[in-house]
Amino acid sequence: MTNHELVGRALELLKQGLVPFVERELKNKHGQAWFEHTLSVLSESQARQFGTADKPRWDVATALGVVWNEWDVVFRASLGQAERTHIRELRDARNRWAHQEPFSNDHAYRTIDSTARLLTAISAPEASDARKMKTNLQRPRFVEQTAQSATRSSKPTKGTAATSFELKIGWSAWLGVAALYVISFRALAHLDGGERVLLALTGPVIILASVLAHELGHAFTMTIAGMKVQKIVLEIWGGYTQGAKGENPFKLPTGKYFWTFFAGPGTNFLIAFIAFLVQRKAAPGSTPQVVSEVVVGLNLYLGALNLIPVFPLDGGHVLRGILMAMTGRRVLATLISASLSIALGAVGLIYSYDKLTTDGISALRWGLVGLFSVVVLFASLQALKNIFDRSADR
Repeated sequence: MTNHELVGRALELLKQGLVPFVERELKNKHGQAWFEHTLSVLSESQARQFGTADKPRWDVATALGVVWNEWDVVFRASLGQAERTHIRELRDARNRWAHQEPFSNDHAYRTIDSTARLLTAISAPEASDARKMKTNLQRPRFVEQTAQSATRSSKPTKGTAATSFELKIGWSAWLGVAALYVISFRALAHLDGGERVLLALTGPVIILASVLAHELGHAFTMTIAGMKVQKIVLEIWGGYTQGAKGENPFKLPTGKYFWTFFAGPGTNFLIAFIAFLVQRKAAPGSTPQVVSEVVVGLNLYLGALNLIPVFPLDGGHVLRGILMAMTGRRVLATLISASLSIALGAVGLIYSYDKLTTDGISALRWGLVGLFSVVVLFASLQALKNIFDRSADR
């Protein structure tokens, strides 16, 4: 299949996914007058061929043109600047295709990539087919680039490249371990001296292993979603999982987006359940019983903490995923979840400031809450900023 034929197939997928979205948005905005209003923004020749309100005759050029012409009035509320860029690129590609102009590999790939991104942004089911087309077009170029190197395979597989990544434990991760000790100090007051010594020796390993398991949960679901994980980094605030260049979980379809971010806390809850079973079977006061008790408490704490619905925690993204599924609009879901995150961050900052007058351990604990609230505010404001500058996600 030639590049020109591939672009034509991509444009057909774009039509199938874009037309229902465009028609729905027009009806939401203009009601029963949507058809007459649409005719008013079409060219004379397009208007003549557009059919009737009961049976409109959409083609991809008309759909793209309506989105472009009605951007400020209708589509700015549900799409971002990155999608506007895709619309412009796809209008140009459609004109080149209609005039039988040739497409290079790079131009065809870019057209199919823009198609996949736009369909993903509007949650169209055709997005998966567009991504498969992009992968199929990219594969020959990948083979050509790697064939000259005997140390690289012609194609990464799920068992190798998809599961190999760099693990980095930063020095600040140990400060995070110390912070968790401070926060959980009173929870360990019921243990005797020997048990505290045992936890002093095993505690850092338990904490780092639990945080690493959390990030491995993210990495696993990212891999299942078709992404390549580049590295996992453990730092003072916990850790993060980073995809390879060009791999961005924020652009995943709604379902995969939700499960990718829920997988971290979900892994902690699963570990807590397994440790609870061990605790029930172990002899009271034994090493397995003491260690498993701490594993249960720590993983329940990590899971619950990360499900607080604020950015940059997983809970903010989980809430955004739920809202995306409910509304079908990424921008609106981001606006609601980020606004709630800002409100909670502001409350946390004000309340922790008031509590800082307390002496001792409590003051340190509330100081950490205040610092975290500042992080929440900045992350939430960044999420709002991305609504108007979606090109940063590319």
